[in-house]
This record gives sequence, C-alpha cells and structure tokens, in this order.
Amino acid sequence: MDVPALVHGHFRAFLKAAKHLDSGKEKGRSEASVHKIRVTLRRLDVLFGLLDGLEDDRKFQKAFRRQKRLRKGLGRVRDMDVHRVQWKEWAERRPCFQAVDQEIVRKREKTLRKFLETFEPEKVRKAARRAGRAVTGRKVRADLPSLVNRILGDRELHEVRLDVKRLRYSLEQLAELRNRSGDGKVAFLKELQAELGRMNDLEGLASFLTRLRAKKGEAWSRATAAGVEKAADEIGNRLKTERRLWDKLWPERRKKLKGLAA
Repeated sequence: MDVPALVHGHFRAFLKAAKHLDSGKEKGRSEASVHKIRVTLRRLDVLFGLLDGLEDDRKFQKAFRRQKRLRKGLGRVRDMDVHRVQWKEWAERRPCFQAVDQEIVRKREKTLRKFLETFEPEKVRKAARRAGRAVTGRKVRADLPSLVNRILGDRELHEVRLDVKRLRYSLEQLAELRNRSGDGKVAFLKELQAELGRMNDLEGLASFLTRLRAKKGEAWSRATAAGVEKAADEIGNRLKTERRLWDKLWPERRKKLKGLAA
C-alpha cells in the first residue's frame, strides 16, 4: 500500500466513525466508537511523523493542527469513558457508586456535545485531500532507534506510555506500507502499553475522585463523601503496587527494548 492510500483510508475510517458519533443513537456514541476514532487519529499522527519534509509544508501543518485539536477534544470524552469503566470495577456495589457515576455521565455528555459543536466534516474532508497531496512522493524516514532511546530515558511513565504507543503504531504503519504482517515486536509493545495504560487509568481516576470529592463533598451525604475518599485511597494504593511491579520487571524489558533499536 502506498502512503496516500493509507492516509485516505485512515480519514475515511475517521469520518465513518464520526458520523455514527453524531447520529444521536446510543450505540454510535458508545465507548468503543470514541476509542476507534481516537486510535484512527493517533495512527494518522504517527504516519505523518514517519514521512520526510512535512514540517516545512505550511498548508499541511495547518490541517494537521486541526486534526490534533479534534483528537484532543475527543480525548476528554475518552477520559470519562475510562473513568466510568474503572469506577464500575471499583465501586459498583458501594453506596457512593451512583453519585460518582452520574457525574461521570454528565461530564461525558458535556464534553461530547462540545466536540460535536466544533466538528465540521467538510473541513475534515478538505484536510484529507490536502494531506493526500502533501504526502505524495514523500520518503519514509522512520527513526525507530531514536524513539526507543526516548523510551529508555529517565522520564515520567506517562511520557513512556505515549512513546511506547507511538513506537507500536510506527511498526504497524510500516508493516502496512510494506504489505507485511506484524511480528513479536508489536505483541511485546502491546503488553507494555496495556500495563502502562492501566497505571495511567488508575492515576487518572484517583485524581478525578479527589477533585470531585473536594467540589461535591458538601452536597453529598457523609457516607457518600467518605466512600469516594476511601475509593480514591484504595485506587492510589493499587497504583503503588502496579508501579512496584513495573519497576521490578523494567530491567528485563529494558533489554528487550534495546533490541528494537538495533
């Protein structure tokens, strides 16, 4: 597959999923639909990063900034989806469950509505056409060793998670361009991404609950407020356990990552 065809394929998938998102039907607005759009936009982002010379194309960069704004806006909806799944796992049978669940649903609908108010399909189609022209004839310049070295550096886990995701998507995009299937490298990166994602989700939910407790605590019953505070503490403790396990396994995984840079 050539680069323009891959770009247009991603944009078509994005527009199709976004159409369902704007349909008003519950199924179209599901957590899976939002996640699909986010992944499609992230893959586009990674694909553009693999190509030579795009940073000097001003028209392309304008279209690219629009795409990033869309992904960022929908990311807030995705955060609420993740919070809700995690909250159900932690507190479904607790008295405090309903109060927090209602807040998550309310915030999700608000952020989704804001996203849809600014989403203009025709401008996305225009950006797709512009991107297709911009990438035509570009050389692939995948500098995977540099990306691996960034992951191996002494950085925050959130940044490591994003770079692991970028490395995985880079390998997958290169495989599509070369008409090859993925390999064990992608499976290994998926494993790392899942673990880093789980820690990120726990940290995000604990932070969300703490802020919500401070904002809504006086309006809640004493039992609800105490339950939310306790859940935030328990999630924080789980995060510490997950982090210790990550630190224990990191030396071995670091060696495997170094092998990807070879």
